[in-house]
Amino acid sequence: MKPGRKKGTPKTGGRQKGTRNKRTAALLQHVEATGVTPLDYLLHVMRDPKMPRAMRFEAARVAAPYVHPRLQAVEHSGKAGGAPIVIGQPEISDEDRAKALAVFLKRHQLRQEGKIPHVLPDAQREGGAS
Repeated sequence: MKPGRKKGTPKTGGRQKGTRNKRTAALLQHVEATGVTPLDYLLHVMRDPKMPRAMRFEAARVAAPYVHPRLQAVEHSGKAGGAPIVIGQPEISDEDRAKALAVFLKRHQLRQEGKIPHVLPDAQREGGAS
């Protein structure tokens, strides 16, 4: 702790948080005055079909972090930081699968024979376009 400032006393004076220092501000001002930033140049190289493919790829690789943010890893948890809720599939017996398949095949056969109508999506049933 610096002498003359009591613990808990807020800092006064100095540069505001987030304000660039003089050197960085001057550099950015110069770059803006010339009209072409390094990122602009990289994007120009990347888009130029006359440039070799390897050079265009390298320009895209270098420029990508400035255009597309990296995805962050996210840890999933349940309510209030507890364990996540796991929804499991119910066990289906082979007998139940066979019954469901038989019903499906019978309905398919009846539709092919024209004995029951084909089911249309909701949008078509209500006269909408799909």
